[in-house]
Amino acid sequence: MAKYNSKALEITYNSVAIEGSGSSLDVDETQGAEDVTSFGEDDGAYIAGGVTHRKASFNAFAEDDDTIYDELVPGTSSTLEWYPQGNSSGKPKKSVTAIVTSRKRSFGVGKAVLISSEFQLSGAVTDTVVA
Repeated sequence: MAKYNSKALEITYNSVAIEGSGSSLDVDETQGAEDVTSFGEDDGAYIAGGVTHRKASFNAFAEDDDTIYDELVPGTSSTLEWYPQGNSSGKPKKSVTAIVTSRKRSFGVGKAVLISSEFQLSGAVTDTVVA
């Protein structure tokens, strides 16, 4: 299978492109293993099949007009879409309902201003291709 890099990554939230000055998008999926250890057992026993939880974090360099920062308001819920290989016909597309749970703006002497945002993803991520 061919490999690709994230240079072509495109991201939208609430139909607004937010990747323009983006530096990373991390999508984390976790699923607990249910503890079924019984009395008298010396070692833990677990079964698969817990609930999958998904979160995402996004980091970008701040822009003068604050377009990205203004879009990522905590408490808002909309569709988060990302196109790992770019938004062109036949390329993969991922989408999910996302709730912005936090945003931060970081200022450092002699450094670019950074913004970061955290999302709680709700439901399954839909895998399709760009039409």
